[in-house]
Amino acid sequence: MTNQRQATDELEELYAELKAFIDSKKPQIIASPHFAHVNHEGKRIRVEVSDGAFLSILTSSVEVYPSSYIGNGEDLPGEGEVWGRLFGFVTEDQEDITYIVTGASVMQNYEYRTHNSCCPSEGHDFKVTSITNAIPGLICLGSFHSHPYRYSDFTTDFCSHWSQTDYESTLATAEHYVVPPLELIFALSHLNSAKKYRPKTMPSYLVNYCRNFKFVLRAFVLNMLEESLDDVDMLRCTLAGKIVNRSD
Repeated sequence: MTNQRQATDELEELYAELKAFIDSKKPQIIASPHFAHVNHEGKRIRVEVSDGAFLSILTSSVEVYPSSYIGNGEDLPGEGEVWGRLFGFVTEDQEDITYIVTGASVMQNYEYRTHNSCCPSEGHDFKVTSITNAIPGLICLGSFHSHPYRYSDFTTDFCSHWSQTDYESTLATAEHYVVPPLELIFALSHLNSAKKYRPKTMPSYLVNYCRNFKFVLRAFVLNMLEESLDDVDMLRCTLAGKIVNRSD
């Protein structure tokens, strides 16, 4: 009887050790009041953007793309950059920190908006974040904004890169996040005609065409020590890569 009991205890200990090992391999959802605990050292930063979030970014950016950048058109009121919040959740395991962007909320009210800058209304932004914080399992991951350019001025790396203003605005709100803020930049330009193109996928950005628009979706995360926005190690957006242009 003693031997049987001892064997049972040994099996229970073995089971507990095995369960602890398996749990240690599972991604853990981050839910801390501040992101200081997140260990970036030696870990890859991955970003996954849902179809719905990308569609919001694409359509809102195209909607206010300056008409003066399209042929000889004249700008309409409210055209320029667009800005919005990113929502979702984050998982962390021994190798990766993964931002899962499930939604993008487009700001509709601005203090000002130009071709190369915009300032969202703080009061209206607070209305959005105050209600989304009440949704279980959903956190604010960061923000996105567009970089509209004339096609003659468009280059993939330069037009999709962050500016000092982008860094400063991200840093200014960093204390409100539970994870290091994510910044998605959506650079776009208009062509005279639709172009057939095979999507180009790089670790931190994706280049593609949607009808007459060429776009670059690029992801950065705040690095307070280096005072920069760092390219993530891997960006994945299924819908952005699925768009196939055709010539009519």
